[in-house]
Amino acid sequence: MSPDARAFVVRPMVPADLPACMGLTRAVSWNQLPADWETILRLRPDGCFAACMGERLVGTAMTTSYGNAFGWVGMVIVHPDCRRCGIGRALMEHCIESLAHCDAVRLDATPMGKRLYEQLDFVDEYQFGRYIAEAPQAPEPIEVPGVAIAPLVATDLPEIVAFDTPFFGVDRGKVLAAWLQRAPHLAWIARRNGMVIGYSMGREGLNFDGINPVVALEEAVARALVTRGLGILAPRPVVIDAFEHTPGFLAWLLGLGFVKQRPFLRMYRGRNTHPGDTSRIYAVAGPEVG
Repeated sequence: MSPDARAFVVRPMVPADLPACMGLTRAVSWNQLPADWETILRLRPDGCFAACMGERLVGTAMTTSYGNAFGWVGMVIVHPDCRRCGIGRALMEHCIESLAHCDAVRLDATPMGKRLYEQLDFVDEYQFGRYIAEAPQAPEPIEVPGVAIAPLVATDLPEIVAFDTPFFGVDRGKVLAAWLQRAPHLAWIARRNGMVIGYSMGREGLNFDGINPVVALEEAVARALVTRGLGILAPRPVVIDAFEHTPGFLAWLLGLGFVKQRPFLRMYRGRNTHPGDTSRIYAVAGPEVG
């Protein structure tokens, strides 16, 4: 590739870019659908960026802002033909600048991206893994004594946000509302004596459907929520991005036929003033948004 061909510009992403964004999704075998790109762009249109070589879109990065506590960087993709040109770094620098009002910037790194993020002063926080079942069997729904599990509906969201905030670290109601709108048939709520003790959501994907996030006070409740999602999705391929600090839950997933596809490393830059309490989070909402 000639030096001139390697020249690129970074500009704000616009809705007209979304077909090309899906081209990047396919080029790197990621799982997002057009609705995923649309949702994140809608949540923070001034914090999403595209890198272009001429008229060709060759890279993306998107952000989600959780107030002043922290911002999230996701969807950092550079076309395989255009790597090692500085595109990823330039996109990240635009994202970091757009989140300057936040105490911290956080992201979920693949092993490929970790080196770049370290160069930009990101440090390790903790790990999780992508677990995939190519053709899961629908398990019998787990029943937990004294726990009622029901479909999660929009009127439940205030309770869900209040329950979720101490664990995620901040209010992520806009993201949870978007996820519920995307796939209401995959959303479940668990209550004991009328009090919320867990919930799960899900999304359809290009290659795999997902069960995410899963947040529960007890592992048995997390398992019960997942069985509800699997009962709808099986036998289609399913992905769960699960934390590594839940060994019993992970062993249970492996017993259902899930296999670990790849690791992720959660990283942050700045002052991590709102880390949350991940001991009750069994699956993340997605590397795009945390």
